[in-house]
Amino acid sequence: MAGIGFELRRILAEDTYTSMVKGFLYSTVISAGPWLMSILCLAGLGIYSIAFLGFEERQTFSSSVVYMYAASLVGTGLVQMVITRYLSDKLYQGEREALTEAFTPVVLLTCFVQIPVAVATLWGAPLEPAFKASVGVGFLVISLIWQAMIFLSASRDYTAIVLSFLVGAVISIAAGLLWGRGYGLVGYMNGFVLGQFCILALLVLKVTREFGMPTRGDWSFVRYIFEYPQLVFIGLFYNLSIWVDKLLFGLSPYGRVTAERFPTYNQYDSSMFLAFATMVPAMALFLSRTETDFAEVYKVYYDDIFFRRSYNRIIESKRAMVNVLKSSFLDLLKVQGLTTFVFVYFADDLLRVVGLPYSQTGMFRFGLIGAMTQVLMLFIHVILLYFDLRGTVVVLTFLFLVCNTVFSAASLALGFPYYGAGFAAAGFLGLLASTLALYWRVNDLEYITFAKRKIVGQTEPGGDDRARKGGMYGRYLPCPGGEGPLKLVQEEGGKK
Repeated sequence: MAGIGFELRRILAEDTYTSMVKGFLYSTVISAGPWLMSILCLAGLGIYSIAFLGFEERQTFSSSVVYMYAASLVGTGLVQMVITRYLSDKLYQGEREALTEAFTPVVLLTCFVQIPVAVATLWGAPLEPAFKASVGVGFLVISLIWQAMIFLSASRDYTAIVLSFLVGAVISIAAGLLWGRGYGLVGYMNGFVLGQFCILALLVLKVTREFGMPTRGDWSFVRYIFEYPQLVFIGLFYNLSIWVDKLLFGLSPYGRVTAERFPTYNQYDSSMFLAFATMVPAMALFLSRTETDFAEVYKVYYDDIFFRRSYNRIIESKRAMVNVLKSSFLDLLKVQGLTTFVFVYFADDLLRVVGLPYSQTGMFRFGLIGAMTQVLMLFIHVILLYFDLRGTVVVLTFLFLVCNTVFSAASLALGFPYYGAGFAAAGFLGLLASTLALYWRVNDLEYITFAKRKIVGQTEPGGDDRARKGGMYGRYLPCPGGEGPLKLVQEEGGKK
């Protein structure tokens, strides 16, 4: 994603109000486009559907859409990070054609995984067949939108991406209202799905125009699932941890199971979704500047190692990287902390404006605190993945999943005043564990870099290659067992 940040930085460098608005709009849509558009569509359709749909039908519609997004995130989360890693490696190697060659296989794999999930979930549900078919198609379309956004992270035409989501949102609302008046619940869902399908069609068109039509399908990304299984678990644990508290509250005695399929607790869900919306400014900052600043110093540090520069220079680069980490973390904390403070202070007024009851104030405030921890925790996890510490991130995401499950169940037992406190407490503990993990890992970065990683070094172009002797080239390799200092191994003719 740092590649997007560099392009957004170029836009922001124009130093005009227009460029600032464009940069913020682009980073917002790229980081949270599908989610924000779904909230916009639900809000628009929910307001105007009161006159045409009964309470039960409105509940069925909103619950179906929420679970379409939840299930699509969990399902695609199994392979999203793997695909991202694969495409990143290919782009680094200069194989840009890999993006279009892998796109069709990714679409087919997503359909293969998600269609049985949709059928198993909706089979036997007391809903009209036309409505179930529409929900199933919408679930698949949203899953493919998440996947298409991975490929478009390498795009340069962000205007087209923003317009795709805006056009789709307008069509979802307009078609939903138009067909909903004539066909009721099925019409509302068909209209919503039509808009999402338009988003997908425009994104696919953008992929083919940007990277070309695929001439063949490349399934080699599947190999990455077995090479990097930690990425599968990270995607699964993280997305499950975001939704597990909503599921627990929906299954509680205070929730309800809509259409015998979708557990919901309206008060809790609406409070948490509104709280998560406050993450947008910090996510925009993270995408447009925070990760980009780190990526620059990160590259300098590993270039110093790769080109075998002096130890003092390597340590100086590490020190610069640590300074950027500290300043970036503080910048995110300032933006999200200020946003959280303002919304916590004016929580009563905000809930009144959006039409939510005063009784949800406590849940909303707990959700705001939890959302703040999510932004900071996400930043740390991304940095750890830059250092390829996949195992550490697996442990951290699993810890957050367990804590959110246990603490949310405990908050349910404690009673209404504590609803949401479990999510906030789990976020705080997860953030604390992530911060300590980053601190320890950065302190041991030299050991991790040299003793636990294979580093293939070379001299800079035109430099003095001290490792070259005759036809022999030096490589830095870890000692047996991954412990101890480096050894310089000479290779010639395949013999070491």
